[in-house]
Amino acid sequence: MKLYLTIKRRLKDCRKYIYDTHIMQVFPFSMGMLHYLFFCFMIFSVFRLRLFIERYEDIKNLSLAQHLEIFWMGFRLDGVIVGYTSVLLVLFLLLFPRRWEKLHMWVVTIYTSLFYMIFITAEISSIYFFRYFDFRPNYLVLDHWKDFQLVETVLEAYPVPLAAIAIACLFAGVFYQQKLFSPLCYRPIVNGQQEVLQSGWKDRSALFLIFLLCGLMQRGTVDHRALNPSASAITKNRVANEIANSGVFNVVYEGIQRVSTKYIPVKSVIPTLGEEDAIALVKDNFGKKGTLTNDSSNPLVTHVFTERPRKDMNVVVIVMESLAAKLLGTLGGNPAVSPEFDRIAEESVLFENCYATGERTIQGLEAVLCSFPPLPGVGIVRRPQAKTGFTTLASVLKERGYQTMFLYGGQGIFDHKIGFFLGNGYDTFLEEKDFENPIYKSPWGASDEDLYQRGDKMFTQFTKEKKPFFCTILTSSLHSPWVYPEGRVEPMPKDVYIPPGYEYNEINNFKYADWALGEFFKTVKKSNYYKNTIFVVVGDHGVHLRGNELIPVNEYRVGAIIHAPNILEPVRITRTASQLDIAPTILGLLGGTYRSTFFGTDIFRKDKSSEYALMVYDKKRYGIVYESMFTVLGEKGQNYAYRRNSNNGKWNEAACSEDDKKNADLASSILQVAEKLLQEKKYHINMDISHPF
Repeated sequence: MKLYLTIKRRLKDCRKYIYDTHIMQVFPFSMGMLHYLFFCFMIFSVFRLRLFIERYEDIKNLSLAQHLEIFWMGFRLDGVIVGYTSVLLVLFLLLFPRRWEKLHMWVVTIYTSLFYMIFITAEISSIYFFRYFDFRPNYLVLDHWKDFQLVETVLEAYPVPLAAIAIACLFAGVFYQQKLFSPLCYRPIVNGQQEVLQSGWKDRSALFLIFLLCGLMQRGTVDHRALNPSASAITKNRVANEIANSGVFNVVYEGIQRVSTKYIPVKSVIPTLGEEDAIALVKDNFGKKGTLTNDSSNPLVTHVFTERPRKDMNVVVIVMESLAAKLLGTLGGNPAVSPEFDRIAEESVLFENCYATGERTIQGLEAVLCSFPPLPGVGIVRRPQAKTGFTTLASVLKERGYQTMFLYGGQGIFDHKIGFFLGNGYDTFLEEKDFENPIYKSPWGASDEDLYQRGDKMFTQFTKEKKPFFCTILTSSLHSPWVYPEGRVEPMPKDVYIPPGYEYNEINNFKYADWALGEFFKTVKKSNYYKNTIFVVVGDHGVHLRGNELIPVNEYRVGAIIHAPNILEPVRITRTASQLDIAPTILGLLGGTYRSTFFGTDIFRKDKSSEYALMVYDKKRYGIVYESMFTVLGEKGQNYAYRRNSNNGKWNEAACSEDDKKNADLASSILQVAEKLLQEKKYHINMDISHPF
């Protein structure tokens, strides 16, 4: 107690010494604002330094100048947030009348403490976010903060109490120094009464300069275009760029775009071509897949001749959560925890190089079921232009007389799935509440077993009624907190190799999901619909996107097979494939002719010139794979080229060639045209020539 009193007395003496200085007497409010700005920047900078040290092994090959640029760019991005949060405080100090003196200290204390609390909470939360996703907080925060399933998962999987204690301790320290040392909160005793430090014309003039400084900080640059999150792309090292980035700025920027309904345009994240040139380039790509029509407001509508007789076989598309290639034995995964998938692959067409378009389930669904490329910002399922009249595989098959259904163990409102899919071709959407007495229920809903068993019953009934059916099954077992029913699989040895980003329980969870898939196929092989059904199994997205590359392309590789023994012989296909190709490939197998606006390609076509794999990282950085070439479209106009080593599958940096330029132009054009079709509600195959594009 005596030590505490001694420290407290000395701190007060120190404060008195500081406030007795001439500069503090003349510029109390200006010095107080600089004190606030300093501690805001210090909060962000300390956490950025911690991240820099934690991930130094990933960035140690960068030069000293690049290391310094990480902090300089981070300082500028943080400054945007600090500038916006400071401007109201500056105006208050400039304009408040003297009769408010008693309220002054309370207003300033509450205001500054509020933002200290927000910044500290955001930065501590981002530690766990970065450790899991390997990038800064971004649009995912806005996508999921209201979802009960995710909140429950976070509470179970992460040390929330420990984080709360850390936040409380740090906030207490910052709050105490604010009360003790900030001139904005200091009330000297004059004639026995506490008063607010007086601000004269010199102080107000300095405050006005600080106000202008805040305006400059809000822009982050003197250029005509203000900073946006893509400005953090300062090196070819992805991890370095993420350290430079600002999670708070990412989330706020995305939120403003959503509130204003100004969805992030393609042209704000990558260089674009002129509109006519972009349309011409994409039409040329579509023309390689069929015959372009001129009877639709959508200029990409193509008449596709499959060269197969039409046969309305049933179709089951299983989109498996986190079915990453790096855990699939048949694709060289380590550890190999997919014995069932591997066995099924031996009897199927296996795509060795199938790439996901993004890092989220909803991006995978947009690609697999709509053959639509991933746009920056909000997914199409959340956009009003896609609520109805948006072409999907289900809408095409429904026109052929198919029964269409979607099976999902979670809540249909999650990511707006139920509204989008019921509005665009699906007759039925079964969700968590439709599974009474499930075998097992995790925080993410009914288990994979429940989905497969319900699907089998429905398929059997439809077959008895002689109705062709199309069903999408979206699994969700492979989600943290990594729980699954006991007694299904033998856990892996404790000393098993754990790939970067994974957890031991997650590996066992993967093994359970694989087991459930195997049990389903054992069941369907005995069914009345097996011989007349095309089964597709595909991963929804890459997971734990690790690596220093601007886009860790190999992390996007997912499992993908087509199982249809009656029409397809088992084979391993090595050519580049994308989730975008799933829908047109299924339609190609069903035969006949059809109208298409799908951006993907039938993988079984002999002509390979129209194939590519497009992907996005953090919904703003794009790359395109074409054969053994990988081109990253830089946010600042430059492209980066990589070539795949045929021996080890790794991608090595290379000089940009003319082919890379062509691939980048194709990727840019595809995104431009897709965005335009969405905005104008023209992603359809209707005959409506009265409305030109």
